Formats: sequence, structure tokens, C-alpha cells
Amino acid sequence: MSVLAVVCYLICYFGSCERVQFKRPEKASGAPKSNFLKNLVTNRALLAIILAAIFLLLSQLTLSGMSQYIFPDYYNSPDAVSLSSLLSNLGILVLAFVATPLSKRFGKREISIAGMLLSTAAFLICFLLRPGSVWVFTAFYVVAYLGLGVFNTVIWACIVDVIDYGEVKNGVREDGTIYACYSFARKLGQAASSGLTGGLLSLVGYTELTRTDPAVLNGVFNITCIVPIVGFLLVALVLIFLYPLSKKAVEANGAELARRRARQ
Repeated sequence: MSVLAVVCYLICYFGSCERVQFKRPEKASGAPKSNFLKNLVTNRALLAIILAAIFLLLSQLTLSGMSQYIFPDYYNSPDAVSLSSLLSNLGILVLAFVATPLSKRFGKREISIAGMLLSTAAFLICFLLRPGSVWVFTAFYVVAYLGLGVFNTVIWACIVDVIDYGEVKNGVREDGTIYACYSFARKLGQAASSGLTGGLLSLVGYTELTRTDPAVLNGVFNITCIVPIVGFLLVALVLIFLYPLSKKAVEANGAELARRRARQ
């Protein structure tokens, strides 16, 4: 399958024709490379969205990993793993159709904050109630996924806002550099999350022999709820206090760039 993927990428690369030719502005052609690093580390919006994305990935991927344990072991319902995943993905699919109008009405930052607070609240209530029914837990799980799905749906559109912010601030548009830095940061988050689930399970003493121990099962439940509570709340706090691109700020940046281009 990996060979087939490489072949498909090669076909796309050699079979594509770039019809839009971009001419680099004269004033940017001699910009020193050191400016790129300076622009990146001083881009508050980029640093904040990277931090939020890392917290999101750590929480979401840990939650996905823990679903392989809480449903079959704690609730003794292996079939609920696939059902919860199906319902969550269907909800995110619906969100894909409403994310754009919601973003235009309220702003991408604003709906992302609301979504992350919804996810935090869902797992906080679930942790406090500790439902004995797998279906009740699944309902909390799906609601939480809907909340994080809001941010996941608009996060790449937020990168465009970050690029605009950088251009307004520094006078240079660095699409490729910003996308590359953000993508690399996401890879770091994904790599870090790969061992987090196993480490947390070891922390509560989960093994093949102890998987039915009540204390270990309680630890599995606690991890499944507490990690998303902390992680999603951190994402919301980053968006509230560190990420500067509210709906009003995005519109102001767009208007400023339009004025600059009109003068060229």
C-alpha cells in the first residue's frame, strides 16, 4: 500500500500543471533568511495556534487510544468502540456543512472556544457522574467529539488568518513557511501522543493480568476523562488569552491587506 501511495504522489506531481505563475515582489526578493526566523518567533498568532493544536492532538489521540480500553474493559462492551467512532465521525461530517456559516457569523476563534468548552464540560460532567451505562458514556463521548470537531474543522482556515496577520505585521507574506512550521509542529504533537496512552496505562498498573482489577478499571476511567478535561480546557485558554485573531481582528487584517494591494 505504501508503494501505491508513492506512485500516486508521483503521478500527481508529474501530471500537474501550474497555471498560476507567482512573481516575487522586488522588495521581498532580497529579504535575508534571518528575517524569516524573526518573523516566525514574533508571530503571536502562529505560536498560539501551534500550542493549541499540540494540546488538541495530545488530548484527542489519547482519548481515541483510551477508547480501546474503556469500552471493552470498563464497560465490557467491545462493540461500543466502533459505534462511538461512527457516531462521532457522523457528527463531525455534519459540522463540516455548518462550520463555514457559523464562522462567518461568529468568527472561527469564537466558535472554536465554544466547542472546546463544550468538550471540557461534557467530560467533566461524565467524570463527576461516572455513568454505569455504556450508552450514557457514549453520549458524553460523542458530544465531546462534536465540540473538538468544531476546532478541527476550522483550524486549517485559521492558518490563513495567521498568514494574513503575519503579512500585516511584517510586510511579507510567508504562506509556505508558516504552513511548514505548523505542519511540523503537528507531527511533533502526534509523535508525543503515540506513547502517552501507554505511559498513562502503565501508571495505573494496567496489564493483561490486571485488566479486570477494580482499582485499575477506575484508573482507566479517570484517564479517559481527566486527560480530555485538562487538554481541551488548555486549548480553550490558549485561544482565549494567547490567540489574538478574533472575528473583528481578522476582518481588520483583511481590510488592511485589501488597502495595501489597492495601492500597488
